[in-house]
Amino acid sequence: MNLISSINNYESEDYRTEKQLELSQQIYELEINNIDMIEFDNFIIKKYNILVDNNIRSYLIKIPKKYDYTKITKCILFFHGSRDLHWDVALISTNMLHEQFITVYLQGNNQGKFELEMPHLHYLYKYVSYGENFFEIRDFADNFQNDLNYVKIVKNDLIEKYNFIDFYAIGHSNGGVFITLFPIYLPNEFKALVSHQGGFGWDEWFNIPFNKINNEDNKTPIYFYTGTEDVHKIPCIQAHQLFINEGFDSTIYIEDGLKHTWKKYCEKNIFDYLLKY
Repeated sequence: MNLISSINNYESEDYRTEKQLELSQQIYELEINNIDMIEFDNFIIKKYNILVDNNIRSYLIKIPKKYDYTKITKCILFFHGSRDLHWDVALISTNMLHEQFITVYLQGNNQGKFELEMPHLHYLYKYVSYGENFFEIRDFADNFQNDLNYVKIVKNDLIEKYNFIDFYAIGHSNGGVFITLFPIYLPNEFKALVSHQGGFGWDEWFNIPFNKINNEDNKTPIYFYTGTEDVHKIPCIQAHQLFINEGFDSTIYIEDGLKHTWKKYCEKNIFDYLLKY
């Protein structure tokens, strides 16, 4: 079965497992062949390359066919988990099609370099990995400012190309840890944030320097979405409480039985939250 037919008929909620390895290899081909647009039954994905600190990085925009995207002014920036690929997230794990939002998928890297590998089962976590790419969460690391610049450049590029006015950010796992730093390092850039199974994460060097907040900056509302079986449940609860203590509009939701993975059925809950802002 070819890629387009596979995606059009894809219904599984269980992604990045051995069952999806063959499909992941087809998705890998999209990246290595630098495909800039591909069309499916319900949506089109376009890829844009941008220059960030003398390096080329890319992002994907998922355009729904069901709605008139030229009239949609709300944009979500989506940050994937460690070792994932933005193509994989846009095509397999998420749906994220909504009449009021357009979703854009950003791509992590490894200390300034995008290190794509043939998809394989990670030796430790037993899910499909595309290489050691992630979003830098250590604010002292060399690539941290590069990742922040990437976010700002993507946002500005989208404003030039589309009709977006309001921006939101969703991060899963590593991406969810990364966006908890946005209220400090990217204040006033987003209407609301969703840390999906991120929270504080487990990196011993991770730190949120609330003392750097400017009193004139807005305190961006943040939503922590976790599950009773999520390995990041405790870091999400701790992060939520700290944001509350710092005067933020913070909300937490704990899904019964949810493990550390993205499930498409979570998306309605998340959209409902974002529509409050």
